[in-house]
Amino acid sequence: HVNTAQVIAQQLAALGIRVSIKLVDWPTWISEVYTARRYQATVISIDGVTLSPRSYLFRYETGEARNFINYSNPRFDDFYRRSLVAADEEARTALYKDMQRVLSDDAASVFICDISSAKAFRKGIKGFQQYPLYVFDASTLYMEEKTP
Repeated sequence: HVNTAQVIAQQLAALGIRVSIKLVDWPTWISEVYTARRYQATVISIDGVTLSPRSYLFRYETGEARNFINYSNPRFDDFYRRSLVAADEEARTALYKDMQRVLSDDAASVFICDISSAKAFRKGIKGFQQYPLYVFDASTLYMEEKTP
């Protein structure tokens, strides 16, 4: 996410805000940002284990160990707890939308973009496996054998 951080730094500089970018490897990010919370801002792609809104929203609950941005809002927490016990999908969906409005109003995180997942293959390529994340594993691809 280096290019993204550089663009953000340039945009902030235009507003008179000085930014220095500190590049870190993944183990350092995990220990210093995610675990120790020693940072002022971070650019990271957040994903979920599943494509459920809950797998993204849980990390904003006050006290959640994986809430690495230290977000806390009682309204969000109330909506989240209610979503865990909502009996039907329509009620859960409404609560998910309420949570997203709270996060947006608070600018808890800044959404930049979805990672592109478009893929194109020539005719005859087989073995493609779609993952719910931006991972692309080309090791499973093979060319269809042509029969004479």
